[in-house]
Amino acid sequence: MKSFALRPAVALLTFIIGVSIASSGLLRPNVPRAIGDPALPQNQEPQSASVLAWRILLSFENRDFAGLEQESENKLKRAIRALVGPGDSWPLIPRLFTKMPNAEGRISYVLIEESPAVVIPGETGLSVHVFSPEGRILSSSAFSSGWRIFLTGMKVKYMPEVGREVLEVSSQPSLNGRDVAKEYYALIGEKLLLVRLEDSAGRLIRNYYGAPNHTFGPTITGRTAAEWELALESLDEAEVLAALVWVGGEHWDPREHSPDYKHEEMSEARLADEVRSLDGVKARLGELVRSENAWVRGAAESAAEVEYYGGGIIFIPAPSAPPARANNSPGRRGRGGAFSR
Repeated sequence: MKSFALRPAVALLTFIIGVSIASSGLLRPNVPRAIGDPALPQNQEPQSASVLAWRILLSFENRDFAGLEQESENKLKRAIRALVGPGDSWPLIPRLFTKMPNAEGRISYVLIEESPAVVIPGETGLSVHVFSPEGRILSSSAFSSGWRIFLTGMKVKYMPEVGREVLEVSSQPSLNGRDVAKEYYALIGEKLLLVRLEDSAGRLIRNYYGAPNHTFGPTITGRTAAEWELALESLDEAEVLAALVWVGGEHWDPREHSPDYKHEEMSEARLADEVRSLDGVKARLGELVRSENAWVRGAAESAAEVEYYGGGIIFIPAPSAPPARANNSPGRRGRGGAFSR
């Protein structure tokens, strides 16, 4: 009976001790704060803290992030997270912070972070934030930059085919990865969009939309067929190229049954068919194949020859490795049936 009588007292004493330890901070989890070091004072108002974080980020413009000392790297990462939020569960590595112009000549700041592939099969991703000169976020996007592909570099360079600076992302395939050596992105309005893919020989290659894990760059959704046609009529060659990437990409054939793996939304596949069947689009492609701009001309020629994504892409692997099939499916249909790349 005495032991039962002591239990309430022991419980009460345990509770008091636990509260005391918790209030002292000894048992608090080590949760990182969005703003919590001398460079980003915790007691500042949110607005002033954001201004300070933006000033810190500006100090890293065009710097080589790979060569940063640990203290500077931590400072950069804290400023980024204070401005754009914590991100998702995947590691994000800052790669580039620089200025880029759009067709109107308006200058914006672009922050690029990479989510590297940590396992194969797997994908590399890019997280992009476009800022006004005052530090206001204009757009944000996250997208794949390659399945079974590793990024080897990125820089902003002037391309005469676009008429302004673009982001050039260099890459190389891992085992059974596709031969994609260059990805080109341009600032169109307030968004960074894919305008060209090249293989290691510098040849234009199509984007695959039939399976999302094989799609490069942000996928533009929500447009009507008329809006796609209007994009092809744009005076901005970057916007025309971005539209040709989608129109000339390999979409799922909406007349086929849905596959048993993740695939393009059938509504988007039907939309691609609708856009390519429009008389105005056919006429515009006929004009663009005669363009003096080699990028536009090549992309228009590719778009004029429709190829559907069939699922079983066979890439050429490293010599010592046996061939493998993406999506574990039998073969991709193109103009020449199943084939290897």
